Amino acid sequence: MAGLALELIPARDLPAVAKTLSRWLPRILPAGDRAILVSAPDEKGSLEGWILGGGEAPAEPAHREEGPIPTAFASPAVLTERAAEGGYAIVPLDAAGGPFPCLLLASGGQSGATPSEALQTDALAALLILTLGRMRMQSALSVGKRDWEKAFDASSDLFVLHDDSGRVFRVNMAVSLFLGLPLQACIGRSCAEILPGLCQMQDASGREWADAGSGRTFVASTQHINLGGHSACLHVLHEVTEERRAQALAKQQRDLELTRKMLQGLAHEIRNPLFGISSVVQALEASFSSDAAAKPYLAIVLREVKRLDRLVRRFMQLAFPSDLDQPGTVEVEAILRRSVEVTGERRPELDTERVRLLCEPGLPALQGDGETLAQGLADLFENALFFGPAGSPVTVRAFRAENETILSVEDEGPGIPEEHLDLIFEPFFTTVPHRTGLGLSLARSAVLQYGGTLSVRSAPPSPGATFLVALP
Repeated sequence: MAGLALELIPARDLPAVAKTLSRWLPRILPAGDRAILVSAPDEKGSLEGWILGGGEAPAEPAHREEGPIPTAFASPAVLTERAAEGGYAIVPLDAAGGPFPCLLLASGGQSGATPSEALQTDALAALLILTLGRMRMQSALSVGKRDWEKAFDASSDLFVLHDDSGRVFRVNMAVSLFLGLPLQACIGRSCAEILPGLCQMQDASGREWADAGSGRTFVASTQHINLGGHSACLHVLHEVTEERRAQALAKQQRDLELTRKMLQGLAHEIRNPLFGISSVVQALEASFSSDAAAKPYLAIVLREVKRLDRLVRRFMQLAFPSDLDQPGTVEVEAILRRSVEVTGERRPELDTERVRLLCEPGLPALQGDGETLAQGLADLFENALFFGPAGSPVTVRAFRAENETILSVEDEGPGIPEEHLDLIFEPFFTTVPHRTGLGLSLARSAVLQYGGTLSVRSAPPSPGATFLVALP
């Protein structure tokens, strides 16, 4: 019986079940007895059957074939008549109407079945019922597994399963796309290699994880689970890169608006008295033009007045941003060259020859004449030239990345400490005396006007900092 059960389990349709039973029933039923496997009635009420034993049988063809012999019954009523006439016992195998709805007709001979034969028939029926039930369960599990795998692979979230040693044994298609590798090439790799800094976590959810290579941000959930008696760890990562970028952009806009309001009031309060001081100094300079002793002092006052005037103008530039340039379009390379010119005009003492422009061909043009953006980029160039060692290059690259144009400004200066990375774009933040701390704020303001973002990468003690402008 056990062997019969094992053979029936992989059978997927009634003919396959009939073929298996035809090999086993002669060993079980008494000599001369037979069985017929019959399907449930179809839409027309007819039944399909397979004769499984030897000897006489209803509707048996003249020639004998090996294995089950197909037969048919017009209706369940005909089947019942045959059972009454021929001594067949109708044993329902699948009353639930599952994937294998069928009946087994076991012959007990013309004189009826003996108690032992009836018991044998009942045992056989019970075995088939249990086996077919197991087959239905396996079929349901197979369908469920297939549906689960489809959902697993179709999900945009990253799924990584690994064993206790950290060896990955299952990933979904999203992981394959994330790594740029075929699915099979992801299997067997170390989880710490795929998800550095995350794999050692205990069970947790809601932790943010950033991929250092791509800059993409995910919210990660980690859970240790039991799979078939073996311990495994499941990581689920939901990407939130765009959400975090939008949140950061909204925060920048709010902070910038607050700063603008503050600078508007500050510029107004300084500009009026400064204009008066400047007028008086110019009048004194004319009155004491022949006084050699007074001239140096007046020159100092006038120089400082001019410095304050430049500072107020910077306040005004940030507090009252101009409209986006003139109508038309401009090439990215032209904007970069204009930025170098502006840097030289503002700070003649800086060697703008150190700026190297590397522009990828075929970049899309930008709307407007680009003057606002050029002024903002000039602040980045000035910053890079100031902090870089004398004679060191400042490398400016322009290239495409997906749907964005990226401008990177790289210097070889001392870099930016980690605790300052979130502060450098704030107005008036500076670590250098006599610098206003407005340059990076103005640069960010200009980039924001173009719908872009400005970020920085720096990791001391490695030299230098890289500012990244992403324009849609």
